[in-house]
Amino acid sequence: MTEASPACKQFRSKADDLSKLVEPTNRTVATWLDGRSFSDAFVICIGAGPWKEKRRQAVQGTALLALNNRDLSEVTEQVDWYPLSWENRAIVVMAAYLQEANRTMDFFCAGLKRVAKRESLMARMQFYEAAGSPNGTKVLALFCRDVLHIPSFPIDRHVKRNLVKLGLPVHEDAMVKLCAAKCFDACEVARAMVISANPDWSKQLC
Repeated sequence: MTEASPACKQFRSKADDLSKLVEPTNRTVATWLDGRSFSDAFVICIGAGPWKEKRRQAVQGTALLALNNRDLSEVTEQVDWYPLSWENRAIVVMAAYLQEANRTMDFFCAGLKRVAKRESLMARMQFYEAAGSPNGTKVLALFCRDVLHIPSFPIDRHVKRNLVKLGLPVHEDAMVKLCAAKCFDACEVARAMVISANPDWSKQLC
């Protein structure tokens, strides 16, 4: 029998801590993007930058106004919707991908959800590639977690600090795999970690 890796042994030793995070009284359901189109939800997630709640919502609201109920595939103008250049670039890259593939965001995301039923990692990687960030980012992981409902683990500096305290990996892929190995829902653990690590984020994300 193959001996468990050090990472798996470490994860098992901390399983009680994670169990407390996802026990019934602590479980959360993400509702912050309910009723949004895939395009609107993407714009909102990209706007989930390093700001407090009020500023964050103002940034997201400005971007939504600029999108103006369009599908992302219809965005052809210069994008200057956000304060940070990487956020604007994310919109441009995704729009360009959809246009080149001759797909709408709705069609693309519906396809990813079908792929995820067979192979969730493949679906997540396809989304990250299309968004121009093969290794993923916190905001892209948010979209996977709460819109596509694909096992994912957004990690910002607050969550990273908690993972380090627990002696757990600080990389998304590793955390998703370890959650699966212990039959935890990675999305649920990730949301619980946000609540414990950064109460300001939990006002919007859960």
